[in-house]
Amino acid sequence: MGGTRILHRHVLKIAMVVLAGFIGCAERGTINIVGVQGTWEVSGIACADCEGRKPVEVGTILELGAAGIRNPLYGDCEARPGYSLLNQVSSKDLLSRSGIAWPVRIQQISKKQTTLLYGFVTCDGINYMQMLFFSPHSAAYFYEGGLVFLLSRRGK
Repeated sequence: MGGTRILHRHVLKIAMVVLAGFIGCAERGTINIVGVQGTWEVSGIACADCEGRKPVEVGTILELGAAGIRNPLYGDCEARPGYSLLNQVSSKDLLSRSGIAWPVRIQQISKKQTTLLYGFVTCDGINYMQMLFFSPHSAAYFYEGGLVFLLSRRGK
């Protein structure tokens, strides 16, 4: 009987360590390709020369889905949206390459993460949206002319 209790304690300790690892991943906010689909809201903007600009786009809703994308900022995608060009990358590596030219605010947010999900969402096989996901709850949509929309997940 005493051996069974010891075994149960060891199994319980192992289970707690494994669970702590899963909770740690959730707290860090690791995101994958499946996790990007859903409803996103423009929460702000970032750009090199937009100080003082009143962002009328704040509050705009984007829907990223498997069957289509609703994007009032650019135009909808109704033909085969794709997410396979989004890749997990080291924030340090990304900031030393593509990120050098990004607005300071985007660089600052990126530095707080170890891993980012970065690349292009496609529409019918053509690059459609350049995206950077900081976590399952926050992202950046690189628009035209150096303007970047900060996005917050709605729901979930």
